Amino acid sequence: MGNLLSAGSVSGGRSAGSGRARPSAEWMLSCGDDVEEEVRRLLEAGVDVNESGSGGRVPLHRAARDGLVGAVKVLLGVPGIEVNLADKDGWTPLSLASSEGQAEVVSLLLTAPGINVSLADVVRRTPLSVASYKGHSEVVSLLLGVPGMDINVVDIDGRTPLYLASSSGHSEVVSLLLGMPGIDVNRADKLGLNPLNCAASQGHYQAVVHLLRAPGISINVTDKVGRTPLSVASYKGHAEVVSLLLRAPGMDINVVDVDGRTPLSLASCMGHSRVVSLLLGAPGIDTNLTRNDRWPPLSAASSEGHSEVVSLLLTAPGIDVNVADKYGRTPLILASRDGHSEVVSLLLGAPGIDVNRADNFGDIPLMCAAGEGLFEIFSQLLSAPGIDADLKNIHGRTPLWKASSVGHAEMVSQLLGVPGIDVNVIDKDGWTPLSLASSRGHPKLVSLLLGAPGINVNLAGKDGRTPLYRASNNGRSEDVSLLLGAPGIDANLADEHGHTPLCCACSGGHSEVVSLLLGVPGIDVNRADKDGQTPLHWASSRGHLKVATALLGAPGVGVLRKNKEGQSALEVARNQDMVRLLEEVVLVKQTFGALVLALAHCGMPRSEAANLAMHGLRDDGARMMAKRMRDTWPLEMHHPPTKG
Repeated sequence: MGNLLSAGSVSGGRSAGSGRARPSAEWMLSCGDDVEEEVRRLLEAGVDVNESGSGGRVPLHRAARDGLVGAVKVLLGVPGIEVNLADKDGWTPLSLASSEGQAEVVSLLLTAPGINVSLADVVRRTPLSVASYKGHSEVVSLLLGVPGMDINVVDIDGRTPLYLASSSGHSEVVSLLLGMPGIDVNRADKLGLNPLNCAASQGHYQAVVHLLRAPGISINVTDKVGRTPLSVASYKGHAEVVSLLLRAPGMDINVVDVDGRTPLSLASCMGHSRVVSLLLGAPGIDTNLTRNDRWPPLSAASSEGHSEVVSLLLTAPGIDVNVADKYGRTPLILASRDGHSEVVSLLLGAPGIDVNRADNFGDIPLMCAAGEGLFEIFSQLLSAPGIDADLKNIHGRTPLWKASSVGHAEMVSQLLGVPGIDVNVIDKDGWTPLSLASSRGHPKLVSLLLGAPGINVNLAGKDGRTPLYRASNNGRSEDVSLLLGAPGIDANLADEHGHTPLCCACSGGHSEVVSLLLGVPGIDVNRADKDGQTPLHWASSRGHLKVATALLGAPGVGVLRKNKEGQSALEVARNQDMVRLLEEVVLVKQTFGALVLALAHCGMPRSEAANLAMHGLRDDGARMMAKRMRDTWPLEMHHPPTKG
């Protein structure tokens, strides 16, 4: 026999008139086959029946919980027994017996003098509440027979016994409670859920049957988010319960919750085809209802890719295949955007489908598929009759622009085959398909676009940034190489700040791009921006030694040029290696220039003076540098020679 108390003092006290320890209630009913006899023996030994062990429980708690009828009888016969003692969680012997379904014990306790059937535990559940929650119909029946029983008592969450029984699907208990005079069948908890709403949500068919028969039942009552029993049953996919609710007189089948969703929308969104079929068969169903234009049923099913539901909805009389939500998105836009090719196929086959219907931002289904890189759906849409592949959204972007933005060469290739496609479309931010492809490093795309008839390789937005500028700025050497090979390319075009592609490449330290640009005939190596910064200034100030070395090897580079602050490349240098490099160059320049000037003043022709001065330098590196200066004399001399 298990111990009926959890803990306590073994030496609970001493017997009157003796020095022996009095047995503690801790040991009551701890052993022996004859429970009643064991209880009597311990009682005779002086055990205090109201002495609690750990958890605050007394012997009657354990006897009641475990259904020890004989022990309960003996304990109830003890003078002074306290039948309503609660443990630390507020459980009384009656609560425990009710929770465990010990009907015979409950019957005994209900006859005990002073029994309080309304005492609640720490979450404010009474014996009737816990018995209803556990589905102990015999115990519930006994408790309901107690005069004055509060049948609508609520726990800490506002839940009544009827709510608890309904939520757990205990239909027999529900039936018993509904038979009581004064039962509140519509009492909701703190979340606004009532018994019918909860039973419907959990799919408890028989409980719903009983509740629908109850006088005064409100079948269209809503919870805090505006959902009725039909709404929640539809959302959860409980087809049998939905069928039952649809037969209830006065049922609102088109009720809209706070999110604008009807029962049909909710079932469609979750893909519950059987429920959708039942709802579509209900008289008065509105298949296009979109209060606040939020979530039409067809849109919901299309967005989630529920092809079976979409197929059902498309057969519904009066269905609007182009219905839009609050953002102007049609079912075809949603299915295209979210990658549901089977749904797209179904919608494209629907009579009256508008393949060019745009949302509030001007995006059509083809743009959505292109922007997400969904090639299969893109191909479906591009081949649809009446498709306009050159439509612009509110940002000035077309499907070709979108496909280029994600670097999808196959899409771009297909679009370039569309007669009349605008390959030079430019959005409000100044980006063209070629700009996007060049900037983001998609050489295959760049090659495709450069081969398109009518392509403008120098097209720039208001900021003046060309495809070559953007590719150079991001160090896309392969794209730069392709662009430089394009007929009509202008490598010296500057943006609104005066930055050329070479400036950008030098600033970013993109040495491979710099090398490519320096090889372009006519490249302006000294083109300064609005602050007077030349490419060499940028390379020097950013510490890009490799780039600076390449620039210094370019014919005509102006080492001594000043920016608007009056600083040369040497003066803006930020590291010692750069300083040493530029100091060496400046020294050679000054030495070479001085020799040439001296010889020129002596009447020697300038070219001869330059050759003689160059050979007068002792260092091979200096002579090579001087040779470049000689070859670009007008640009290199700090002071031009005077006429001799």
